[in-house]
Amino acid sequence: MTGGIANGSVAVEEGSVPLEGFAPRERVSFGFRPEDCTLVPPESSMLKARIFSTEMTGNETIVTCEIGTKHVVVRMDKDFDMQPDEWVGIDIMPDKARLFDFDSGERVHQ
Repeated sequence: MTGGIANGSVAVEEGSVPLEGFAPRERVSFGFRPEDCTLVPPESSMLKARIFSTEMTGNETIVTCEIGTKHVVVRMDKDFDMQPDEWVGIDIMPDKARLFDFDSGERVHQ
């Protein structure tokens, strides 16, 4: 996802994630791993998303979500029970989020 850093958070079109210690930047690429986030009700979330697909893999469910035009994957427990096209929220562990310079692709550090 592409966003900007301002006022202690990275803001993207679909929401914002608090990230302390980063200098303001106009454009960054923002990412996170499937195990470093969780699905929550959309009204109380960092990011808004729509479920694209779900796949039960035994002890977990792999949920692919659409955030804008991007697909992101979230690992949920085996009892996850929502269907494609339902709206959800995604909360990310802020210390696990990764930022990259939009132009160079280099990682942005605090």
